[in-house]
Amino acid sequence: MNARLFVLGLLAMRPMSGYEIRKWIVSGHAELWANVLPGSIHYALRKATDEGLVSVRSTAHSGRRRRVVYGITVRGRRHLKTLLRKCWSTPPRSFPTQINTALVFVDQLSRSEVRRALHKSIAELTRWKRVWQQGREHKKGLGEAVEASINNSEKHIDADLRYLKRLLALLA
Repeated sequence: MNARLFVLGLLAMRPMSGYEIRKWIVSGHAELWANVLPGSIHYALRKATDEGLVSVRSTAHSGRRRRVVYGITVRGRRHLKTLLRKCWSTPPRSFPTQINTALVFVDQLSRSEVRRALHKSIAELTRWKRVWQQGREHKKGLGEAVEASINNSEKHIDADLRYLKRLLALLA
């Protein structure tokens, strides 16, 4: 749903090519905060086009490449509003479901393997935290709601780091 929401939302702002949408998602690190992978965009565009939510506005050829610019349709705008209403009315899930599930079966792996995996997760979360901090600088002036979102995400990252470090200590 997130890739579709991004495609429709960005096209509601202005017509764009798949490359432009992908570039926006990559530069904004949407894979971290919105669970949107850049590779999912072209599939979402194809599906949205097949469903009449998006239409091709223009095509241009540059050498061997073809640049297709998409625009949102009236039906797509209605669907975007439906998706947004669903997003706004669904409470966020802030608990680490995969780790909680893995804890039930912790004895299926050696403690040293689990500790190595936890160290890897801690390193990745630490990297995410740096990305969020950089994002804060880039998003200055975008309003209090964006600031609240960044603060919330950083607090969740910090809580998850504490949780993983606690697990690491318990499994030592």
